[in-house]
Amino acid sequence: MDQRTEGRSGFTFRSLMKHAVNMILGYSSKPLRLVTYLGFLIGVCGVLLTLRLVWLYFTGDTKVAGFTTLASLVTIFSSAQMIGIGVLGEYLGRVHAHGMGRPTYVVREHFLKSEG
Repeated sequence: MDQRTEGRSGFTFRSLMKHAVNMILGYSSKPLRLVTYLGFLIGVCGVLLTLRLVWLYFTGDTKVAGFTTLASLVTIFSSAQMIGIGVLGEYLGRVHAHGMGRPTYVVREHFLKSEG
């Protein structure tokens, strides 16, 4: 963009960041869906960590007793919380969008002129 020819902007960096966050989070449910997907990813990591725990237990190669169990439980329960928050947020987002009264879709009408 070209530089301003006159004056200065009244926006500070902080106000621009607040505006950007408001635009990202205020008008879309995609960040909430991202939280749900991230919850699933963390859940997969928790399950893999639990499988590693079982493998190390049966091979007798455990170094610190209880650490892997604690870490896998924390990741699995964190995953459940993130999925729950994402689903709840998605539901609230849909209720909000429905309450705004916008149509769910728009049909474009084409008028054909008859050739005569």
